Amino acid sequence: MEEKDWLKIFSAQNQIQKVMEMNRQTERFGLALTQEEARLQEIFYTFKNETLDEITDDELLEFMREQYEEKCCGDTEYMEGTFLSDFAQMVRSGK
Repeated sequence: MEEKDWLKIFSAQNQIQKVMEMNRQTERFGLALTQEEARLQEIFYTFKNETLDEITDDELLEFMREQYEEKCCGDTEYMEGTFLSDFAQMVRSGK
């Protein structure tokens, strides 16, 4: 595993852990994310940055929903590693 990949994985795990810790404070207000929701949130912001904000939030969310539900069968790792990477490259290249 490359160092870059290791750092990316560690960072993602750290962000998800922070969300889970915050859940303890927000649960009393009826606000809490599951680990899967926290992972999807982290993926959203990663790819929002990788697309250089060239697309709207709604466009990215719609693409993510389609991929997550229809192509990736709910597998966030597969979605992030394949479809979203290709999508980000296409957006950055202007296709």
